[in-house]
Amino acid sequence: MQPSEFTSNKSESPSNPVLIGHGGTCELYRIMIHNKFHVLKRLKKEHKNSPHYIESLSREFAIGFQLDYPNIVRYLKYDSDVDGQFILMEFIDGATVTEVINKHIISLSVDTKKNIVLQLCSAIEYLHSKQIYHLDLKPGNLLITFRGKNLKLIDFGHAVSDGDINVIGGTKTFMPPEQSENKYNTTNDIYSIGKIIEFLFSNEQEKDKSIWLPIIQKCLAIEPNNRYQSVSNLVEAIETKKESKKTIYYASTFILVLLILTFVWKFSLTTEKNEQQTKVNSNEHKKDSKISSQKETVKPITELSNVVIASKKLPAFTQSDSLYCTRLGLSLFKSFTKAYDKSDKSMKTGSAIQTQITDSIQTEWFSFSSKYSPESKEYNKAYDSYFPNFTLSQKKIMEYLYGSK
Repeated sequence: MQPSEFTSNKSESPSNPVLIGHGGTCELYRIMIHNKFHVLKRLKKEHKNSPHYIESLSREFAIGFQLDYPNIVRYLKYDSDVDGQFILMEFIDGATVTEVINKHIISLSVDTKKNIVLQLCSAIEYLHSKQIYHLDLKPGNLLITFRGKNLKLIDFGHAVSDGDINVIGGTKTFMPPEQSENKYNTTNDIYSIGKIIEFLFSNEQEKDKSIWLPIIQKCLAIEPNNRYQSVSNLVEAIETKKESKKTIYYASTFILVLLILTFVWKFSLTTEKNEQQTKVNSNEHKKDSKISSQKETVKPITELSNVVIASKKLPAFTQSDSLYCTRLGLSLFKSFTKAYDKSDKSMKTGSAIQTQITDSIQTEWFSFSSKYSPESKEYNKAYDSYFPNFTLSQKKIMEYLYGSK
């Protein structure tokens, strides 16, 4: 029997490098090794024999090689060949934030941008825990992956470890004023994060920009002591803004619920009063046994009032707003079918109130789906994924009003 063996791998030798980018002192090439893409970063020809630039490239690798974090590019090897010194790194299939915002290569929602900011903060917090400062944070040094839309931090050419005495570099439009004077600490990177947040949300509507404005202003304070003093403080501020937005949403929804309750309660009292007056003035109607028998099958309107009062006893502040509205709406709907006669006037009045109640129920869904076009596949997918979140009562309401599945 012929023994098992491995077939030869023709891709063991590196493929011919393809130029994919360049900076002030280095060029970036894509190269395939062992059937996998890598990035080769080497000095430009005019710098390849310069001791200063060689030392700088070596220092970048020394910093990058010790890092192991999901949102930071991996440094794999430092070597030299006939063309000079080079660094071998993992290849990231994505685009820079500059390309994403200016050329719309990748579509980013407001929530995705917020996640990118949090991923950036997480990566910088990891660096600072190792007493490393990036000092060149900018949109061009942030890659967004095509799959998953995750962030990868690249280019540690200007990064320093605490205690380094090298001359500090950076990009003027994204670095704080004191960095040009060779001063740095954690607040340098925080200033740059503020600039990146400002750039990320530059194309958004004013309501989305305004949420981030206080955070951006604090990051960009001229005096370092007036900025966030740590990345964890910055993250806490971001999460607080998120909770504040939720609080405003729930508070406004709760106020809407109270207004609806007040309207229904007043409507119930008025209807009950009219009905009592009608009973006093309708002696002939009461003597008619046939009509009287019919009236026994119709519940008095006070039943509707009791339903409303019972619903008001629900602890709304501990309930989901949409669920609270739905329970009230379903109770009213059942009462309408029992308490109202089938006249057009009664049903129209009941339908008007029911519509108001259900409109408030849909607030959460509209907020969830508003970023999609109703004709798009994304809208249907969003609806399919969100629909199970509705309770059985909510489904019944939606089926009644909208004919939903």
